[in-house]
Amino acid sequence: MKLTKPMLKAFSLAVRGSETLPELAKALGKSQNWVSEVVSELAEEGYVAKERKAGLRQTRLKTKLSGTPYALKLKELLFQYKTVDFAPILCGMRLDMLAALCLDWKGLTLASQQSGVSLAAARLYAKQLLNRGVLQRQGRLYRVNEKAWPVLQSFLQELRNYSLLNGALKWKYKDEEIFAIDDEKLKKGVYTGFVRYSDFGITIGLVSQLCHVPARKLSKEEIFVHSLFEVDDSRTLYLALTFYVKNRLARGKVEKAAMKCDLYTKFSELTQLFAAKEEKLKVGSLPEFELQDFRRVAAVYGVKNV
Repeated sequence: MKLTKPMLKAFSLAVRGSETLPELAKALGKSQNWVSEVVSELAEEGYVAKERKAGLRQTRLKTKLSGTPYALKLKELLFQYKTVDFAPILCGMRLDMLAALCLDWKGLTLASQQSGVSLAAARLYAKQLLNRGVLQRQGRLYRVNEKAWPVLQSFLQELRNYSLLNGALKWKYKDEEIFAIDDEKLKKGVYTGFVRYSDFGITIGLVSQLCHVPARKLSKEEIFVHSLFEVDDSRTLYLALTFYVKNRLARGKVEKAAMKCDLYTKFSELTQLFAAKEEKLKVGSLPEFELQDFRRVAAVYGVKNV
């Protein structure tokens, strides 16, 4: 992720009609060689596309808006908030940090580790962005203020999730991706989620599998967290709960892995089910939970007294 102040300024001018290098150079007060380098950076990052137009006297290079979803969202953001200077919000390492915080609650230490921003800088950015209402805070956790800045949140999400891999994307941050496939030929990296439950005593019939790239050894806590992307009905909820109990997962490790994958809220909702006394319960975004049905599924895999 790269978006410098010159890149943002050039992009803003390009989407407002200054498409040729001479036009951009005049608007920016810079040389055409300097502008050419900035446009090349924008093109490399997928914000613009270069287009050569043949004229009567010469061929001219024009800068056109790229078709990537995040480029379209950035244009929408700039047009919707014409009086806002987004350089102190989006440029430099702030972009990486905001992208890490755009989907769910996360601590600054983890956001710093993911984004590559130093912890000291992360704290400074968080203070500045809180003051502008871009971030919201809950105790020691932070996230982008989606209600106040919906288009900004959409831009960050589109930027994060842009992927060229075949499969249904479930989660992505920089070079790390989790995606679903329905054909083994599409496999990249290593399997994770429900398809790996069989390694830990829970065999499930599946029509799709999750993959994690890059390939590396995954802990059982990570495999469990990744499977939460596949929880979409009561049955898959019970299977995930059974895996958690059967393998005696360490809650602290699971919580950290869930926060990394922007599943902190979902995991927090799931833990509420263990303390519930009701026979039927609906918590947050989770499917409906019925205690007796869960006990029947758990018993199939040798898990009792739940």
